Amino acid sequence: MPTFEIEQFETYVRNYKLEADSKAKALKKLLCGEIEQSGPMKYHSINLELGMSIEKLGEKLYYELLGKISYFFADG
Repeated sequence: MPTFEIEQFETYVRNYKLEADSKAKALKKLLCGEIEQSGPMKYHSINLELGMSIEKLGEKLYYELLGKISYFFADG
């Protein structure tokens, strides 16, 4: 009998409250795990349109996109 692997992407909502000098610095705190959730995580929906493997996306494009968001982790 064949075996299948299926991915299901689900959307959840989390709320955070924090102080920061700018939206960019607030986002940096979030992405670096420096803040706590201010309430419970809530289920939103299943998204059947998301998901693409690195093989389908292409490794070069994957790393290019990753490089474009890396500035959030830079000091400053």
